Amino acid sequence: MEKMKIRTNESAASSQFTDLESLMNGCNKIIPHFKELGIGTLTTELLGDAILNDCAKIASIASQQAQNDTKSIKSPSIRKSMIEGVERAVFVFEQECAIILRGENRNLVKYLTVKKSCVEIVPEAKEAIEEQNTYFISDPKEIELYNLHIAACDAINKFMEALEVKPFHLTSPYRLFPDHAEPADCLYSSFFTDK
Repeated sequence: MEKMKIRTNESAASSQFTDLESLMNGCNKIIPHFKELGIGTLTTELLGDAILNDCAKIASIASQQAQNDTKSIKSPSIRKSMIEGVERAVFVFEQECAIILRGENRNLVKYLTVKKSCVEIVPEAKEAIEEQNTYFISDPKEIELYNLHIAACDAINKFMEALEVKPFHLTSPYRLFPDHAEPADCLYSSFFTDK
């Protein structure tokens, strides 16, 4: 079935990309805190865990490592103290993540990756965000109405030129008159984008 692009909400896409850059910067601030846990290198998977799952996997890895590291210790109280120390370190890391990433759009983590202990935006992120903020139609009736609306815009432009009035140069059904939204804009937007 034919799929026709109607428009891209560039403002929303730009805002979302700015949010992504902010999330990336925040994530880079948590890397030193992760290193303090001593459980290896931060990976993309563990970054997602820290952002979306309240560090559940990180806590599990740290706990397992603490159990393994303390197996050879004979004293139960020393072993317990060391394990509690690891649990406290994970709790502090969780709190740091919560503070640093407060207010961030955490759902954008899918567009982040960890390379060489640095959080980066994946190359396809910008295109994917634009795609998410693009409106398409595919129903034949919608495409017919859209094409009729474009034809009406062209007819109004020709009419305005014939009247020798400064033409509006309508190419989009979203702006029939400059500098404000009108009933046709509202009707068109609600028909195609509010489904």
